[in-house]
Amino acid sequence: MAATVLSAVLLGLLIHHLIRDPATLADPFDGSSSAPAEPSKPPTLAYLAADELALLVDGRLVSRIEGDFSGYRTAPGWTSSGRYVFAVAAAGTDEATVAVIDRTTATSFSLPCVGCSSAISVGTDEVLVVDGKRRIHRLALPRGARRHT
Repeated sequence: MAATVLSAVLLGLLIHHLIRDPATLADPFDGSSSAPAEPSKPPTLAYLAADELALLVDGRLVSRIEGDFSGYRTAPGWTSSGRYVFAVAAAGTDEATVAVIDRTTATSFSLPCVGCSSAISVGTDEVLVVDGKRRIHRLALPRGARRHT
């Protein structure tokens, strides 16, 4: 299943580059998105499937996080710096986490966000989540420092 999804994502990316400007890509139908373009850096793509968040650099899988992403949106988010890609695993449950991959080191980590169902990028390397009690939290990456907003 994952190989089929990966093949579809890579084919979609190739077609996208052939018919469009290869600038920042975020196609809600293929579950993938690319980091903001930086000169002299290899192309970076992240994709989200029902069971994993993955990072590809120059067409190679460099990092992935397994989890239940079935309750999340179709494409992963990127911080505005382009350093981190993220998605919510186990969305809306007490086990919910923000799964994060650092594109510069290919390391991954998860931050708890009980009851959260979505996350958005704010600031340079921060993510905003709303927990199950409707409290807003701002998570600074990579430390995961939590501030109530």
